[in-house]
Amino acid sequence: MMRTSSGTRLYLNILFLKAPQCKEDPSRTKIEVIFEDSTRPIYPFILQGGQRLLIDGEDANLLIQTLLDGNSFTIKIGRHELAIIPDRFEASYDELMSLPIEECLSDSPCEEP
Repeated sequence: MMRTSSGTRLYLNILFLKAPQCKEDPSRTKIEVIFEDSTRPIYPFILQGGQRLLIDGEDANLLIQTLLDGNSFTIKIGRHELAIIPDRFEASYDELMSLPIEECLSDSPCEEP
């Protein structure tokens, strides 16, 4: 997860495989999120050679809120599955949200306040 002046971004690194592209939109892949009582497909953007995914908008908010509520879920990509547990998530999330956001211009280094 990354927090910037434009909002919070949720990334998934899949180092063990390359994300397959969707036929309808090759910039995205399909993953299934398996909750306790339901399954939901989501379509994150494929980044960095197919091994990093950007989960955006409502999907990211849903996953973050699920973890904040203390619930686990499973992410399934093809035949691979990964259990996501909320262990220490709320404390880490609160710490991230409390950090100040610095604005940097692309041609100058950030200065300490």
